[in-house]
Amino acid sequence: MTIDRGRLGWGVFFVTVGVVALAVRFGWVDPAWFEGIWRLWPLILVGIGVGLILRRTAFAALGDLIVGLTFGLMIGGVLATPINTGLSCLPSGAASGTPFEQSGTLTSDTAEIDITFPCAEVVIASSTGSGWTVTGTGIDAGTIAVDADDDALTVQRSGGPNFWGQGTAGRLDVALPTQPRLDLEIDASAGSVAATLSGTTIDSLDMSVNAGEATVLLAEASLESFSASVNAGSATLSLPATSWSGSASANAGSIAICVPAGAAARVTTSAALGSVDGGEGWNETEDGWATDAWIAAGEGAEMTLSVNLGSAELRVGGCE
Repeated sequence: MTIDRGRLGWGVFFVTVGVVALAVRFGWVDPAWFEGIWRLWPLILVGIGVGLILRRTAFAALGDLIVGLTFGLMIGGVLATPINTGLSCLPSGAASGTPFEQSGTLTSDTAEIDITFPCAEVVIASSTGSGWTVTGTGIDAGTIAVDADDDALTVQRSGGPNFWGQGTAGRLDVALPTQPRLDLEIDASAGSVAATLSGTTIDSLDMSVNAGEATVLLAEASLESFSASVNAGSATLSLPATSWSGSASANAGSIAICVPAGAAARVTTSAALGSVDGGEGWNETEDGWATDAWIAAGEGAEMTLSVNLGSAELRVGGCE
């Protein structure tokens, strides 16, 4: 009998979700056991690794089995147990009528930027020169924490990056300078981030999307490297035509990766209970996808892409 690996993973996933739900509903298992079930997520990486190691053997399906079982336990536990309303963005009530604005200057050659402002609409744009500005609208000014120095800027909700229980109202605008070079960290948790960073020079980008959405447009920026993680959310990442390197993952979420027309780029992919779709201008290879320009030149930008119970789309243009 021949086993379809893709269907095996999905089958194990759905069976596990159903068994967990029945076990909790009929009292066979204490629901409290599933409260920390998300901590099993490293097993997903184990399953992917096992699948890669055994991919050309009769035991190749073992990796999909591990991934399907782990996701089934995690999703089944979430669906079968009561939702704790303390673990979400809560309505914020009346918004602050006091606008917030703070500005400064980055005078060093490089600067570290950390924007972690959950449960809100965050808009990030570039500004010519070395000055930055943070503006809050419809947000309690007392909840906006800005820490700045000559070579660093941190924007968070007061109390730190933990977003559980925060309000959802309001918009935060952040203008980042085109000088100096930036190491940029963006966290979109239970909210939204829209960033257009034309003219900036970014040495590294670290983007995390958790139960939120993010659009980061870098087609007209200079980028060295990036890392993007999407968990139960969605993200769009528009990359420049330069020779960058990076990695991205979509876990129970979706991500779109875009490059300009004529860009030479290659994406090495792995998918467990997920899909990767290369659009026009992308060519499927033995281990992923490559643009026409990469095929012609044999070199260019490179990234790895992992999709677990999610989806990814590769585009040439189309993200603006």
